[in-house]
Amino acid sequence: MAITRADSQQADQIAQGLADIYGVTIQKDWGEQGAEAVPIPDTWAGGEWSLDELQILQKGVADLARAMGSPDRFTENIGRINISQVEMKHRGLASVHGIKFTASSISIDTWTVVHELAHVWDANSGWRLSKALEFYTGGYTNWVAMLVKKGRGNCDESRRRPGCNRSGYFYGGVPPAGSDQNFNRREDFAESVTSYVYPAEVQRRVDRFKEDDEYQGLLYYADYTQTQRWAFVDGLVKGTIEVSR
Repeated sequence: MAITRADSQQADQIAQGLADIYGVTIQKDWGEQGAEAVPIPDTWAGGEWSLDELQILQKGVADLARAMGSPDRFTENIGRINISQVEMKHRGLASVHGIKFTASSISIDTWTVVHELAHVWDANSGWRLSKALEFYTGGYTNWVAMLVKKGRGNCDESRRRPGCNRSGYFYGGVPPAGSDQNFNRREDFAESVTSYVYPAEVQRRVDRFKEDDEYQGLLYYADYTQTQRWAFVDGLVKGTIEVSR
């Protein structure tokens, strides 16, 4: 649902707060249209954003900033970014310059918001954070080895096992929220950060593997805070782990 006139003051306040506190600029597409902005029904444009989506975005940004220690630390890690909504099949698409979220009915949630912000953090480092996580957890990426493994019939149908994904990412340890054919070190880092922010949510996601005979030993853990990935992200936010840029 688009922003209505009745919602516009609250929507404007959210957008202004995100810009002032966190350096996050929302590409605003709601408001009065026309040179004189005469407040009659025909001149109002609701845009793609809804008030619910803006509130979800606000919460995701605040949650990540809290996990990092402060809004200043958030801005230092993420940088000043622009966020918009566009028509696309993915929930979100991040770059060093900002994030595009889907304008479709799929909408967004706080998990998606933090996930895409984590990609921006990684991008700002020249993607060194995800490489460092790969090394820290004992993983590696080898596309040729993936083809060999697949050719020998050593991959599962869901392609959840290490190296069975499209990128040839042989992840070490237990992935933060499971794995699939699209899993790679960049997705691993983004999911690891998001799981750090929402440990209760990620526990619900991996609990499905607890009684799974095929994946229980590969994709399940009892406590995310006891994993290598939690330790890595915790080290990043507390400054005990440094990755040069």
